[in-house]
Amino acid sequence: MDLKHPLGTRPDQYAGVRESGYNYNPAKVNEEFIYPVFPFSIFFISIREEIFVELEHEHWWTLEICNFGGEWFVLDAIASGEQFLGVDKGMPCEIYLNLPVIKFEPGLQVMKSGNAYNVMYTSIDGENIRIDFIIKSKPIKLKRRNGSTMGHSDNLIWALIDIEELRLGKASVIIDNEEAEPKYLIPKIIQKSFLIKQTIAGIPQSDEVEMSLINSEEMHGFVIDSQDKTSVTWKGEVYNQFETRYNFIKSGDDYLELFAIEGRFEGDEIVKFEFFPALPDLRYINPEHEWSGKFSVSLNGIFGYSTGSVEVVNESGVIYCTLFPEYPYWASNRHIRSRIRYQGENSGDIIRENFLVPK
Repeated sequence: MDLKHPLGTRPDQYAGVRESGYNYNPAKVNEEFIYPVFPFSIFFISIREEIFVELEHEHWWTLEICNFGGEWFVLDAIASGEQFLGVDKGMPCEIYLNLPVIKFEPGLQVMKSGNAYNVMYTSIDGENIRIDFIIKSKPIKLKRRNGSTMGHSDNLIWALIDIEELRLGKASVIIDNEEAEPKYLIPKIIQKSFLIKQTIAGIPQSDEVEMSLINSEEMHGFVIDSQDKTSVTWKGEVYNQFETRYNFIKSGDDYLELFAIEGRFEGDEIVKFEFFPALPDLRYINPEHEWSGKFSVSLNGIFGYSTGSVEVVNESGVIYCTLFPEYPYWASNRHIRSRIRYQGENSGDIIRENFLVPK
């Protein structure tokens, strides 16, 4: 499990909210465009209890049994890194709403007694899986809290992990009546079997989404939460206690420049994407123009889980907003790109698509 330390403090280039400095063309302002462009959709979830087992197996790589809000779900990965999300009926959909992974119903049963867990479910391939897990240590608070995603679903999700706490464990895994051996950190002594407390956040690949800069009914539930002379915040309640906030600074009378995207759960900030300086107003990027700046991601209030550069380009009327992660190394192997197209000249209807680009 590859842990790296976030920056923790803010270097000068990542401090304060500043306007983009972009040179707009005032003649292009359209007073009917009430809403700004939201370039990225984010996902985030805090898992308070997770059984994690890495296997020596020809097909299965990792098995993860996660507790969210008192409900359990499965996240299995095969050797290629592809993941499968096992959610039974009645599971709150916020855990998988924005995740572009294949989903299945595992018929999951989790029984807990003291430090022991007994888990039974059916994999996406129809195999009967049983995990007997015993906690073998007290909670370990990690100083190096930035955890690697281990390459899971690299082509579908750009994700970061904050591993807040783990406990060593011992697991016995049976797949269709055959034993599957866990891997070891120290041969025959410490398994790669843990009970983890962690937060996962990032940007998933997404299909085309239609949005309107004019019609509030097509803004997917986003409403103005606060407004003053210098900034505007749009808040979208995803489901239950989840919400996403897009924070814009006003540049002059006509332009809204995105400086932060926040993901909150039960009122607490879980993840925050920040732009330095703020992104120029994506409604008004001049043809064949380019702009660049910096971005950072904070998790659980800790700055610097990932940092890098951001670029905005208008190519023949299509706007591209691209994040180029530079730190940590395992998060920099692909770029996150938003493609924004208008559905006609002077149209207030746009199509946005997020996708991942290998480095």
